Amino acid sequence: MARAISADVRQLRDLTRRMRQEADGKQLRKDLMAQMRKAGEPLAGAVRANVRGLPSRTPGRRRGGSLRAKIAQRVKVKATAGGKWAGVVVFVAQRIGLPRGFYNAPRVLNRGQWRHPAWGRSNSWVDQQISPAGWFDTPAKAHYKDGREAAKRALDDMARRLAGR
Repeated sequence: MARAISADVRQLRDLTRRMRQEADGKQLRKDLMAQMRKAGEPLAGAVRANVRGLPSRTPGRRRGGSLRAKIAQRVKVKATAGGKWAGVVVFVAQRIGLPRGFYNAPRVLNRGQWRHPAWGRSNSWVDQQISPAGWFDTPAKAHYKDGREAAKRALDDMARRLAGR
């Protein structure tokens, strides 16, 4: 589960080539990646707030902690600037840190339907509706345009910074 905010790859490729030619190119790249990650943070914050806001019918805490809180902790922002694609990705790191082995929980909660055995019986399965569905997709669609503009601003700022040298 991920939502990508892409930037102009050609502009970024030219920018990274120019940064490599500078004496402090590694630091410039770190600064650019930090600005790109910052462009994805509003979306990540909205996704975290949405998953924490999902209703829960379980009183008290379960062993291993709240599933919603663990999913919110696993929302990450990653910036990449290389190869054929450049941009920011907001995703849920699923393999580590989710309680009770629910590795597919973020995807299932986003879909809005949870299928599980009834009362632990393996021969009787039920579909449980989760409302509201789309805790990840809804803010991703809402923040896409703003995130793209912020990524573009980060590229333009770095281009201006290099042009001033």
